[in-house]
Amino acid sequence: MDNIKLEQFTKQWSASERVIRLYLNSAIYNRADAQDVLQRVALCAYRKYDEYDASQPFQGWLFGIAKLEVLGYFRNLGRNPEVIDSEISERLADNMEDQSEAI
Repeated sequence: MDNIKLEQFTKQWSASERVIRLYLNSAIYNRADAQDVLQRVALCAYRKYDEYDASQPFQGWLFGIAKLEVLGYFRNLGRNPEVIDSEISERLADNMEDQSEAI
């Protein structure tokens, strides 16, 4: 990633990180685990930033990554991700994304 893209990513991440953190804290009870998942979201987004379509909202792209990371978190715990109901998790993420856009 060149310096210009790194600067763009950093600016967009900084503007979105709080909302992503709120979503993760609502989906994952353990705050330390939620923080770990937040770091995985950041790392994944950084690594895949070249694939990001700038015509789409950055925060929506991050929510997509966060949803997958939450499911992965529960899968790694040996739980069935359906226990938390992926539909509820998705609705929560969508609702938080809508609220953040309204701010």
